[in-house]
Amino acid sequence: MFKYAIVRRPSHSLIDGISQTPEMGKPDYDLALQQHDRYVEILRECGLEVTVLEANEDYPDSVFIEDNALCTPRGVAILSRPGAESRR
Repeated sequence: MFKYAIVRRPSHSLIDGISQTPEMGKPDYDLALQQHDRYVEILRECGLEVTVLEANEDYPDSVFIEDNALCTPRGVAILSRPGAESRR
């Protein structure tokens, strides 16, 4: 099973991110921070060592799991191919 997780805190620019459901409105930044903190807490409760990266205002969507990679014990990183062109 997994031992480590790397996550990024939501940035203020989150409200300008890509949305497939714009009719739902803009994200609530304060709520996003609360949810992210709880997410990290749960990962740690599950026994994972969590590294939290600082928010990056230049990339509003960088908080989402679509921007992931899998790192193997042999030191190889497998990078995913995000669906949105701007995330590539």
